Amino acid sequence: MQRARLVVPTTAALGAALAFLLGTVGTSSPADAEASPLAAAPTDRPRPIVRRVAEHRSEHVRLPVPVRMLSHTVTLSLDVSDALTTSTAIAPGWDAERVWPLPDELPEHSVLFALQDVFAADDTDRSDALDELDAVLMDAGPASEPWVQLAVIEAERTLARAAYDDAIVHHEAELEAWAAAGGVGPLPEPPVPWSAVSLGSDAHALSMAVDVFQDDPMAGNLARLTAAASWLDWTSDDIDEARAVELLVEVLDRSDDPLVVASAADLLVGTATDLPEGALSDLEDRIPQLPEDVAMRVAWFAADRHLASDDPSTALRVLDLGIEAGSMARSSDDAAVLDTLQQARSAVFGQVFGPGGQTLPDALDALAWHCWSRMVTIDEAWVADGTDYEGTLLMVPSGPHWMDWTDDNPHRDCLVEGSEHLPSTAVPTQIRFRVAVAL
Repeated sequence: MQRARLVVPTTAALGAALAFLLGTVGTSSPADAEASPLAAAPTDRPRPIVRRVAEHRSEHVRLPVPVRMLSHTVTLSLDVSDALTTSTAIAPGWDAERVWPLPDELPEHSVLFALQDVFAADDTDRSDALDELDAVLMDAGPASEPWVQLAVIEAERTLARAAYDDAIVHHEAELEAWAAAGGVGPLPEPPVPWSAVSLGSDAHALSMAVDVFQDDPMAGNLARLTAAASWLDWTSDDIDEARAVELLVEVLDRSDDPLVVASAADLLVGTATDLPEGALSDLEDRIPQLPEDVAMRVAWFAADRHLASDDPSTALRVLDLGIEAGSMARSSDDAAVLDTLQQARSAVFGQVFGPGGQTLPDALDALAWHCWSRMVTIDEAWVADGTDYEGTLLMVPSGPHWMDWTDDNPHRDCLVEGSEHLPSTAVPTQIRFRVAVAL
């Protein structure tokens, strides 16, 4: 599908584009939906008159002091699902330390102790801790207890993953040296990916053995998570997403432990395999109980699934769950995810319901998406041609004022016409709005 992008420079990348939000996010309501439905017919008002009125008003506005100066970013595409752009802030990861029990809850064994040391090590101590784990694993005898067996599997997985990471760093150094020498001779061979097939199978077999002998169910669920994490690791030699998703759904059905559920949900976020019937709904029901960072990633994942199924209203509801969960975000990473969810919400709301939003950035995003959707729906030639333009929005008590436009196009006209839906701001605000559409 041909895609159009609207790019506006900001102080950060897409994930932090709305970092100046005050922490409140507009929520959908019947009033919002009724105010400006997407199906509303384009206005018949002559566009030149709208432009002259807007420009005339701007000439008589005196800038109050102080004025809050901002820039704003909106990303538009032909498909609203692209509002859920891949973001490094959203990407999940397997964090074994997060879900493994503390040492005093486990059997006394050298591999378990060494593995816990790796979990607890910081960047400066991690290499030594990995070396010690490798040495302990070499000297360890056969494991009989489920937790020790699982610790051996996780230790082998951790060491294989770390060795591959080191090999990648070494390969990059070889490539740089090869290029510095003028590129003479063959390219250095890339490292061979580590094998996750057997480790994942061993962990899966252990989980079934735990079930048969009715051992600790926590060990069985963690074994399933270890198997799924191995089969989903992109650095391994073989990805088996279907089997991994099957195990993760099984864990969600079996466990009520918050950390186990959070780990299973987080691993699901990176998958594209269809979920069993009812699994997505069950996952959404758990969002309020998940840690904030996982809840936001799950909301992102579920909303993307609903958009792919042409169900934007449900996607909007799920995004609101994620935004509510992230409203107490404290870390910069969590704030970046929250900003991204808010922007995605505006895109969905603007295309489905029209202009609306409680904060100015939220409303600007929704208005831009609403206007873009109208251009696409009526097959506006400007959409096919693409354009670049800029403008400045001044929000003062008397209302919104647009000025300094660099281009005359239908999208600009729609933004001006829809300015009545923008919320007022307590502090006079001037936003430089740059639009770049490239097809």
